[in-house]
Amino acid sequence: MDYRQRIRSEVEEIAALPLMEAGAPPHIPLYMEQVIAFLEEQTRAIGRYRCDKALTKTMINNYTKAGILPRPVKKKYGREHIYRLNYIYLFKQILSIQDIGAFFSIPQEEGQIGPMYESFTALIDDYRGYYVQSVMRRLDRVEAHVRKHGITGFWPTLMLFISLMSLEATVDQMICQRLLAGIREGDIESGSDARKEDTHD
Repeated sequence: MDYRQRIRSEVEEIAALPLMEAGAPPHIPLYMEQVIAFLEEQTRAIGRYRCDKALTKTMINNYTKAGILPRPVKKKYGREHIYRLNYIYLFKQILSIQDIGAFFSIPQEEGQIGPMYESFTALIDDYRGYYVQSVMRRLDRVEAHVRKHGITGFWPTLMLFISLMSLEATVDQMICQRLLAGIREGDIESGSDARKEDTHD
């Protein structure tokens, strides 16, 4: 399999990975051990290694102590806990505990996190095909650049592609971190007034 086929294959496989389906959290509260087992099953497909743990008892306790995760009720965790833990599992790959706390400090109405997560999964489903096309267009640009500069061999192409992907991942991470820092510092507003002003120009 040549490098281009391999890249497309990997991207298509990753784009097709299932996240936790909206509405999947059990309707009955779970004990800690049951929560960990549930999350392991839900996140198995997107873990980097089979031996990776989605979340451990210590992690869950730490997020609770930090005020990011509500305390369990009579040692049991409900649907909101599961939704938050699934977000935490995704965020902890790239964000600090302070950044994750800032995300959950965004004002929201009670019971809103479930519908918000459903919207999140729906957006991801819409995004899958676009993401594959976007990555392959990046590869097209790298190949055109290599040809233009007379660089030969596929190894330089692969190195440039990986470098560009890594850079974009780093930039995306920095944007998320800065937005969350803005939330912590209180200097991000709804922007509704600004939008009204724009409509009068």
